[in-house]
Amino acid sequence: MNDLQFKLDNFQKNQQDFQEKFEQTQDDLLNQMRNFMHNLHNEPPGVDKEHEATTDTELPSTEDIQPLPVQEPPQDSDIC
Repeated sequence: MNDLQFKLDNFQKNQQDFQEKFEQTQDDLLNQMRNFMHNLHNEPPGVDKEHEATTDTELPSTEDIQPLPVQEPPQDSDIC
């Protein structure tokens, strides 16, 4: 085997390795894009898709609501 044939074989092997790696990278990228598009419309974890309807039809009573206490500052007898 002469030197030129050896270089040609080596070049072809490197070219084939590069092609295989390139195709694998393309497959990986396509899989990532598919996963992204599939998960794009999914709800985030912990979020319910359907909200439960409430059965309360009666409004809350205002008797249960108490006003906040108001504190007045102490009055000094020296100020007029």
